[in-house]
Amino acid sequence: GRSGNLLVSDYSRPMDFVSANIKFKYFKLNYFLANLDRMKLPDSLSSRYKSYYANRYLSAHRIDFKLLRGRLNLGLSEALLFGGPQRNLEFAYANPFISYFGVVENDRIGYENGGKGNIFASVDFDIFPKNNYEFYGELLVDDFQVEKTGPGDLEPPEWGFLLGAQVADPFGWRGTTVLTEYVRITNRTYNTTHPWEKFIN
Repeated sequence: GRSGNLLVSDYSRPMDFVSANIKFKYFKLNYFLANLDRMKLPDSLSSRYKSYYANRYLSAHRIDFKLLRGRLNLGLSEALLFGGPQRNLEFAYANPFISYFGVVENDRIGYENGGKGNIFASVDFDIFPKNNYEFYGELLVDDFQVEKTGPGDLEPPEWGFLLGAQVADPFGWRGTTVLTEYVRITNRTYNTTHPWEKFIN
């Protein structure tokens, strides 16, 4: 997006992180693991977890495909915000080749320590149909309920998307760009029951 990003904000605070990327002819892999600022817990949670702070981490990986001689770019991303009181970095989430969803669904230790993690998946595209024209978009899914087995399954889907287009040098006006973009995010996206798993920027 040009007006903002759906996953990591342009206005986020600086993060300490490690990253890696591998680039091939038609696709690229990116990965990072960040240590975020600790969050001070309210008194009610401090007494419950016997801690004044919650540690916070953000892990993400992405694959980009370059198709049709660069006129079509597709990207798939998965990100996980996790942590909690007395919860440290876990090596399963430091693995760039593993599905975070699979780890979270089988992570009983994380659940006992105050949450499994907040997972996001996204798919995006960038199309250049001809010179000076670009169309792009992204769909971000935070939570989508499939089964209806409990009260928590009745909440609405949590997602966001953006669509945009821009034209360079319209009507022969060199150095001019016309841009339009639409962004929509549902009101519960980025949110979760554990405060340290919320996206706060």
